[in-house]
Amino acid sequence: AHNGWRGYMDRKLWRRKRTATIVVNKCKHNTDSPRFEIHKRTQNQLKSNTNMMEMVKLLPEDNPYDFIAANTVDIFNRTYLLFSSVSDFCNETCKTMCAGPTEYLWRDNEKSKPVTLPAVQYAINSMQWIQSAIDNPVVFHDEKNIKEFINTVRIIFARLFRLYAHVYYHHMDKIRELDVQAHLDTSFKHMFLFAHEHHLLEKKETKPLAGLIDSICVEYKLKR
Repeated sequence: AHNGWRGYMDRKLWRRKRTATIVVNKCKHNTDSPRFEIHKRTQNQLKSNTNMMEMVKLLPEDNPYDFIAANTVDIFNRTYLLFSSVSDFCNETCKTMCAGPTEYLWRDNEKSKPVTLPAVQYAINSMQWIQSAIDNPVVFHDEKNIKEFINTVRIIFARLFRLYAHVYYHHMDKIRELDVQAHLDTSFKHMFLFAHEHHLLEKKETKPLAGLIDSICVEYKLKR
């Protein structure tokens, strides 16, 4: 159950960000925009324990561009919140960005050479890259560039997935110590179901968490 999830997360984890290794600004929606209305609807659904498959589906009145953009921003904020809660401990122990045997190399863009980074630096780069993309008026605020927008969102979801995979493989002891495993599980489930519904994650990208994803697919009767 995810009833009361958002309020609990805000109280328990946002107050940690001032001392966390990773610091970015929380992305916000323009309060006069359709995206803000979508954001409010999602938050209310989370608080009311709405079936997650219903939450991730586009409604007839929704603009697909705004719906995907609003949810991407919210999922980014929640992922940052969770990862920042363990970043201090990650900084001390994780010399590479990996999920078990899978190592993730950093690339600034498609033309740059992949490089090995400590997990925290990889996370910092990811968060800064994603925040920059969300703030880009050409990509995230101009519907005429829908192809570039979707390609960017797919990169965002791949990078967010890798942060979740790293946490699940290497920081579950700390997550349990902080008493936020239920919120990690809910956040990941929401992220994956949204990505699955809107074709934002390639299957090969999800391989490190195949077991967890298989259980989600069984729960919601989804095809992998």
